[in-house]
Amino acid sequence: MPLTFEQQKEIRQQLREQVAQLPDEKKAQAFKQIEELSPEALEELVKQSEEREQQGNDKESIFRKIIAGKIPSQIVSDLPEGLAVLDINPISPGHTLLIPRKAIAKATKLSTALFKRAKQIGLTITKKLKASSIEIATQELFGESVIHIIPSYKEKKTLLSPRTKITEEELKQIQTKVLFTPRKRTKKVLPAPILTKPAHILLKRRTP
Repeated sequence: MPLTFEQQKEIRQQLREQVAQLPDEKKAQAFKQIEELSPEALEELVKQSEEREQQGNDKESIFRKIIAGKIPSQIVSDLPEGLAVLDINPISPGHTLLIPRKAIAKATKLSTALFKRAKQIGLTITKKLKASSIEIATQELFGESVIHIIPSYKEKKTLLSPRTKITEEELKQIQTKVLFTPRKRTKKVLPAPILTKPAHILLKRRTP
């Protein structure tokens, strides 16, 4: 059943409350996008929310299942800090979720190491998919916090932008392009000093 005008108004207000803590510039942009959401887009948001609520009733969240390999996913990078996978309903091609290795309830508790990895993955996506910019945003779902890495192309995309449908084959094609492998730090080994003369000549002989 389509949403009534009052229901649409209430949902928009809920969305505005969710972004109220954003910096003024981003908040104004988010408010504008909320107002521009079509009734169909609002219905899709409600549907997704209901699905998430049902999944949230499960003792093990969908993110823990992805980490454990119980749910198939297109992995972008398997890192010590977390697992980066392509979103199956992306906002834009290359939209990636970075899921912490251990569940973290509050976004404020996400480590700087995770955000550093998100930026590195974002740079790879920008280079491989020729994105114009990257949006890095946090979201709290199913009692956990995740990081979204959202590439923009012709127009700016944010977490509130409409999602798109994509096939598994398309996801696999994107995955092969954006696979991220962190560089391993190697210790520099200094070469041993080269002696131009035999060692015994360099030693001073003591006189008796």
